[in-house]
Amino acid sequence: MSEKGHSTPDTAGLIWAGVPLADAARVLVIVPGALTPLRVFDPLTDPVSSDTALLLLAFPGLDGRPLDRPVRVRETARHVARILNGAPHVSRIDLVGLSAGAAICLEIRGRLTCPRVTLAAISAPAPCPRVLFGVMRMGADLIAILRENMGASWTVIWHHLFLVLLFGRGAPPATLPKDDSGRPVGPSITPTPKLLLYHGAGTALWRPSSAALRARSPVCFFHGARDTVSPANAIARLARRLNAAEVQLYQDRGHLPHVLNPVLFTDIRRFWRAQKRHWAIEAGEKES
Repeated sequence: MSEKGHSTPDTAGLIWAGVPLADAARVLVIVPGALTPLRVFDPLTDPVSSDTALLLLAFPGLDGRPLDRPVRVRETARHVARILNGAPHVSRIDLVGLSAGAAICLEIRGRLTCPRVTLAAISAPAPCPRVLFGVMRMGADLIAILRENMGASWTVIWHHLFLVLLFGRGAPPATLPKDDSGRPVGPSITPTPKLLLYHGAGTALWRPSSAALRARSPVCFFHGARDTVSPANAIARLARRLNAAEVQLYQDRGHLPHVLNPVLFTDIRRFWRAQKRHWAIEAGEKES
């Protein structure tokens, strides 16, 4: 769904599109991560099928939402789950979360009553303290970048830090890849300190609730093998703690495996199709 199609977020940052919830058989929930505009998810939301309600969460300071409050993982999840549980006619809910949004979606998943739920968790945060350690190491990366680029503007510094997020630690490619418009890829947002704080503080201290850990609906982690914020081995451990969880790793990618990697969105659609086939087989077995 293109940015021009977004309505104004409500006070909780929620934006509705697609068919009205009262008429929907399926709900697709999109929760972005820190510094991520909703247009990143256009490959999944444009177009939306005729039976689907689309629920998007705008992060503070983005997509028409004021920079009004820090991101709160469990509070946001409870609010969204209450709305979705109030629509018992919905037969399927697909959750897609990126980074901090993946933590929110894990918490939503643990509170849903819908019988068919999937979660595609992109660059999910490892539970505290692992992601907190990752953020601290990013602080060390920032100091090293500052030393190597004495006197450079914050825009330049942030671009170098973005490359670490994109490719992991080590030298980026000699020729920086280009986006669909032919421009070298770079950060879409240059954050202020307040924006960074409001987007990242809640996730850095997040631990999955007991409800999030008990849920049995299928989860797939889509993760960069060189993620510097949330190490892939920590995500593998989290996946083992969850029921029906799998991990799809993307080599030579860091915390932003969706950037310059359209196959990730294809993989998410493949994950959805696989679950739909599984549910159809399961229903057939029960009817026989």
